[in-house]
Amino acid sequence: MLFPSYLHIFVLRNALAIALFLEKHEAVTKVLYPGLSSHPQHAIAKKQQHGFGAMVTFYCVGGRPQSASVLQNVRVSMAERAPPPTLC
Repeated sequence: MLFPSYLHIFVLRNALAIALFLEKHEAVTKVLYPGLSSHPQHAIAKKQQHGFGAMVTFYCVGGRPQSASVLQNVRVSMAERAPPPTLC
């Protein structure tokens, strides 16, 4: 994609903002987002990608039970309907 759309840039900026917020949150133990310098493959992603994507993974202090509680309270606003988030 040579000319990213405004929506594409908006999504990427939001993903980075969310990742930075989560990285500093006391209830989060780990954040995985290639756009963060703390990500193990950040340097590789920086060389190979034209943006870091919109997917952010994070781990909650309380483990799986706390993660389930977080997911039940997440509100996502999207133009298209997507399936709800799940625990892996």
